[in-house]
Order: sequence, then structure tokens, then C-alpha cells
Amino acid sequence: DPLLATWQYGLGRAAAWTSDVKGQWATDWIKWNGFNTFIAQLTSWVLPQPADEGLQTMFASDGEQTVLEVTSEDADGRPRDLLDTHATVVGPDSPAGSGQALVSQAITLTQVAAGRYRGRLPAVQPGTYLVRVTQQDAGGTPVASATTGLIVPYSPEYKSLGEAASVLPELSRATGGQVLAEPELAFAPLARPASRVQPIWPTLLLAAALLFPLDVAARRLRLTRGDAQRVWAWMRTPLRRRGAAVAPRPRALSTLFAARDRAIGSRSQRMAQPASPVVEDERPSRPPPESREPSPELPASPEAMAARLRRAKDRARKSRPG
Repeated sequence: DPLLATWQYGLGRAAAWTSDVKGQWATDWIKWNGFNTFIAQLTSWVLPQPADEGLQTMFASDGEQTVLEVTSEDADGRPRDLLDTHATVVGPDSPAGSGQALVSQAITLTQVAAGRYRGRLPAVQPGTYLVRVTQQDAGGTPVASATTGLIVPYSPEYKSLGEAASVLPELSRATGGQVLAEPELAFAPLARPASRVQPIWPTLLLAAALLFPLDVAARRLRLTRGDAQRVWAWMRTPLRRRGAAVAPRPRALSTLFAARDRAIGSRSQRMAQPASPVVEDERPSRPPPESREPSPELPASPEAMAARLRRAKDRARKSRPG
């Protein structure tokens, strides 16, 4: 037979329906006209109730206890009075807050002003707590509900030093620290600056990328000491003089043409001079001594050189056998 079980767990609700909704086991239930309403109500009962925007909660510390104050207003902003207000607190069970199980405690809040209710939570240990506040009217009809959280970071006795203030100087001397009398000292520079590890591979990779072209140039180019001196002299030259134009060197062909023109001019001058009278000498003439060094030939014109090349080519062709 199908079995339905429901219960409250902490701030939530749980339900167990030991059957199905496909018609294999609960055929008679599915044929029932109220089955759809039954499933819808069961689902809505398990889901958390939406928080009421008109229900505000606030926590305040009062010695070793925590005060919970709730302000309740309707949609029109009017206070909701004379409501049965309860709070359920769920938190760790161990005194130190290290346990894994949760403990639920119910607290009744008393109305202290128009739409304002207040209650005291028992001594809470450091940890995280969930608080669910519900309000009902005299007939037991729910009016409003809200869920909030409470975090206790440390025990209240740590807020005041008391006798422990005399222990702080001893602790600072034993550990090599100092007592900060002024809040500004917390931001003072450290006597021993802290160190951290920083990778240097990006710097090394950048240096390798910059030196790689220089390494290739040193291996491929044949640079001499004179090249280095010229580069050094060029670097020491002012910028305004680096762009100065350098006079080009005369070409060898131009030099030859100029020498040819000078030779032709001197030959014409000698031919234009009148012949001097010849005086015969009674002594037998001796042939002039042959000079070991041949006289330099005058450079020929490009037309004469071309003609000589053609004649040499013809002689070579005629002397070829066959």
C-alpha cells in the first residue's frame, strides 16, 4: 500500500511518497479526481516559502547574548501587531562550532512596539547560523515568513583585552614583534622588507630575441678592423655632416678618353710646326741606341680599336684550316 510521510528538518521540510505517479502501483490513486490537487499541495508544502518583503530582521550583541529584532509591515506600510512570532535557529551543536550535526532551537519573540518584535538568542558559538522567522495570526494562519543568516566570527570576550593587555608586551618581546599603540603604525614600512619570487624567463627570452640577429650577422658577414673603424668614425660624425654628398671618383674610361684627347692635341701641334734645316755631319752617322723599354703607345680611339679587332678576327678566320 502507498505510504506518505512528512516531517520538518531544520528550516526545511521533507516528504516521502512510497509509490509512483505512473499508474503501475498507484492505479487507484491516479484515477482519483483529487490526485492532481494532492500532488500540487505536497510539492508546494516541500518547497520553501517566499520571503515576505515586509519582514525585516536585525541582530545586535548584548553581552554574551544576541538580540533578534523583527520589524513587520503589510503591503501598505502599516505595522502588523498582535501576531504570534517565532524564530527557528539552526546551527552547529558543539560548543566550539566544530561539529558536523545541526541543532534546531525555537525562540518566541515578544512585541515591544508597533510592528516590532524582539527575542534573545542563547549564547552562540563562532560559526554560521540560519534563522527563519514566521508570523501567524490568532487563528494559526501564516501571515509572513523570512529566512536570514547570522555569522559569529569570534567569541565576545575577545572584544575587550582586560587582563590580557599586560601579556601583549611579553608576547612581542618573545616573538620579536612590537606593540602597535597607534592605528597608523599598522601601515608603517617594514623593518625587513618582504621578498618574493619573480620569474626571469620573459626577460631572458626578450634578450635572446634581440641578440639573435646580431649573432647571425657576426657569423655571415666578414667584418674587418677597418670596417669597425669606419663605423666608429661614422658614429662620431655629427648628424648634420653625415648627409653631406661625397664627390664621386673619376671613372677609368673617362681618364683614358682625356689622355687620348691630350695625345691627339700634342700630335697636331707637332705637325703644324715648320721643319727646321738639316745640317749634314761629315762624321758617319751612328744608329741611335735601341731603348730597352718600348715607348708608350698613345691610346687609340674607340673606332680605331674596333677596326683593329675586326682585322684580327678576319686574319684568324683566314688562317683557320679548311
